[in-house]
Amino acid sequence: MCVTVALHGGRLWLEVADGDPCLPCVGPNVDPEVGMDAESGRGLLIVNFLVGEAGGRLMVVRAEFGKVVRVRIPCA
Repeated sequence: MCVTVALHGGRLWLEVADGDPCLPCVGPNVDPEVGMDAESGRGLLIVNFLVGEAGGRLMVVRAEFGKVVRVRIPCA
């Protein structure tokens, strides 16, 4: 896993890369049978919500070695 944090063009750039080729879902993928008691499946949903509230954007992309979750947030 590799984590990158940088300031560029008035934005905070965060990237988390790993070698797993499986792309996570960015959305409400929690099992309705378990609901909010589920122990997994909500992390990226929460991050996506917080990034959106800050006026930013979250992207999940395939990479040559696996995948990258990218976050761009405007900063003052």
